Amino acid sequence: KDVSYMYFKDTLEIEMKESYGENVYLGVFGAKEWKGIDRAVVKNGKLYFYNVESEMVYVLLTYEKGKYIELDFPFYYDGERIYPYVPNINQQVSAVLHRKNLLPYWFSEYKQHVKGGRFEMTNDSLFSNATLLHLIEEAPMIDYNMIAMGCDMEARYVRYVAPEGQKAELSEFKMFWKEEMIEPYSVYGSIPRDKNMTIQWVNDCDPLTYYVSKDMGAYIVLDFGKRIKFDNLLYITRTDDNYIRIGDFYELFYHAGNLGWVSLGVKQARKPELYYDNVPQNALLYLHNITRGREEQVFHLEDGK
Repeated sequence: KDVSYMYFKDTLEIEMKESYGENVYLGVFGAKEWKGIDRAVVKNGKLYFYNVESEMVYVLLTYEKGKYIELDFPFYYDGERIYPYVPNINQQVSAVLHRKNLLPYWFSEYKQHVKGGRFEMTNDSLFSNATLLHLIEEAPMIDYNMIAMGCDMEARYVRYVAPEGQKAELSEFKMFWKEEMIEPYSVYGSIPRDKNMTIQWVNDCDPLTYYVSKDMGAYIVLDFGKRIKFDNLLYITRTDDNYIRIGDFYELFYHAGNLGWVSLGVKQARKPELYYDNVPQNALLYLHNITRGREEQVFHLEDGK
C-alpha cells in the first residue's frame, strides 16, 4: 500500500521531452544503481509526480528489457525548484575524498567518545612510570588514525586510557615498526560491556568489530612479551567502514545524463583519502569500492570535498 501521501505533500513538475518516450519513472539511487519509485502522470506536455519527498536527488528513468535506464541528468529537488547536475567537462576541479557513503550522526558521536583519551608506554605492567605517547585533544575527523611517533620508541607495554567520564571504545589499536604491524603477545584490559564482546577485537584486523568497556575511564593494554621498537600507532574509532580504507581499490564516476555513469579512474588507497584532479564541475558523483562493501551513495562536491 502506498502511504507516501501521508508524509509528503510536494508535487514535482517537469517539462516533457519527446526523447523521454511514454514510460517515464522517477528514480533514486540505492544499492549501486538507480531504481524507479514512481511513474509519471503526463498532462499538457508535462510530467507530474505526486507526494514527492523534497531535499533529495532524483533522475528520470525509463524501463527496458528488465532494467532502468537514465533519460537525462540527475537533479536535486528542494520542494520548489529542481537543480540539475550538468557536468562541465571543460572545467575540472580537484577533489579529496574520505568516504563513499553518508555519515550517520551516531558515528560522529562515537568519535567524541575518544576526545581526551591517551596512549601511554612503559616496561612496567603496573604503568607506575608511564610515558605519554599521544593525547587525543580533539575528536578525529576520520575513523582511521595513524599517529607518527616522530622518533623510534621502545617499550613492552602500550595502553589506551579512556577520557574521564567515557568508556574505552575502539575498533582497532595497533603498533607498527617500519610500516609492519607488530603482533602483540596478549591484549587485555577492563571488563567488556557485553559478555559476548572480547577485548581481542581491537587487534583482529576487522574494523567492523569493536570493544566497549563496562566502566568509565577504562583501559586497553597491548603486551608484546618483550621490549619492542615502534614508530607508528594506529587507532580506529567505531566505524561503519565506509571511510576510505587503505589498500582497497576505488573507482570514481560522474553522471553524464543519458550516457549514464562515466569513470574518472581506478585508484588504490595509500592513505585514508583519495585525490582526483579531473572532476567535471557541477557533476553528480559516485565512489565505488571495488574491493568490498555495499553501502554507497551519490554526492556532489563543495569546496573540493
